[in-house]
Amino acid sequence: MRTSEVAALVIIFVEATMGLFVMECLRITHLFPIIANMNERMRRRMLWTAIVFLFILAGIEAALALMRDMLMADRQALLQSLANAPQTVAPPDPLLTRIPTAGQMLLGFILPFALAFVAIPLESFIYSLRTLAGRCS
Repeated sequence: MRTSEVAALVIIFVEATMGLFVMECLRITHLFPIIANMNERMRRRMLWTAIVFLFILAGIEAALALMRDMLMADRQALLQSLANAPQTVAPPDPLLTRIPTAGQMLLGFILPFALAFVAIPLESFIYSLRTLAGRCS
C-alpha cells in the first residue's frame, strides 16, 4: 500500500471515531456507557471537541481535494510542455474548470459529517455480534 492510501485510511478512521463520539455525546448510540454516565458539562465539552475535530478534518479533506486537482493540472501542463507540441486547442474557460474542483471540495467537506452516522449501524452490528457470540458459546 502506498503512503497516501494509508494516510487516507487513518483520516477516515479518525473521522469515523469523532463521529462516534458525537453520536455518543448526543445519546443517539450507547456503545460506551461511561460517556452516557458523564455529567452534562463534561459530555457537552466532549461533544464540542469532537465537532471541532470534525470541522478540522472536513477542512483537511477539502484542501486535499483542491491540492489533488492542482497537482493534476501541473502534471498535465508539464507533460504538455515536455511534448513540445504547439497548443492547438483553446484553453477552456477557467470558471468551467473550477466547477469539478469545487464539487470535489464540497464532497470532501461533507464526508466527515456523513461518516459520523456510521456509528448507528455500527452499534447494531456490535449488538448483533454480541448476541451471536453468546449463542455460539
